[in-house]
Amino acid sequence: MKAIALVFSARASGNCYDFARYVLDGMKEEGAETELVNICDYTIKPCQGCDYECLPQIGPDTGQETSPECPVQDDIASIWQKVWRADVFLMLVPTYGGVPPALYVSFTQRYQSLWAKAPPKEQLQKKVVAAVVIATPDGSMGGELTPAIVAGELRCHISMGYRQGGFEVVNDAGFEIRNVRGHLIREEEIQNRLSFLTKRILRISRKIQ
Repeated sequence: MKAIALVFSARASGNCYDFARYVLDGMKEEGAETELVNICDYTIKPCQGCDYECLPQIGPDTGQETSPECPVQDDIASIWQKVWRADVFLMLVPTYGGVPPALYVSFTQRYQSLWAKAPPKEQLQKKVVAAVVIATPDGSMGGELTPAIVAGELRCHISMGYRQGGFEVVNDAGFEIRNVRGHLIREEEIQNRLSFLTKRILRISRKIQ
């Protein structure tokens, strides 16, 4: 079993990194191969300077449907190839200014240029997707939007075939450790929730393999 976690924080070693490491370490103890991908270490560009090459087009001369390559050159395709090779796909998304980070938005929007290259549904039905969101309702007027946006992304992957592995929303309000510069992973309650998520993902993944 191979598990991959994508961390969408702009910080290399923030709370999302800590959460990803905790879950992956739990899976590794159960024999899984793991990989953590810090999206901030890669070049991810937003949609720009194109003519909707990602959308199927009908050739004026042949009448045949074509799908030209996306003109934006970055690391998006290589990261999705990693995701598709894994049996477990975990996303960890913080809240910035009330919405998901720009890295997350660009990454998910650019997926439309690759959807035709995704594995067939019968292969994805043997894979599990899950997500963890850090919401900040006391420090951002729109903090509640991030969970809704990521939940929609999860539904998209599930509609393509992935099995639902879990969805955790961590509201940092009320913990003794502060979100911005602290390490929330030290909170016992958060460890318990991530351990539950880890066990659930492993149980579902083993069941469908």
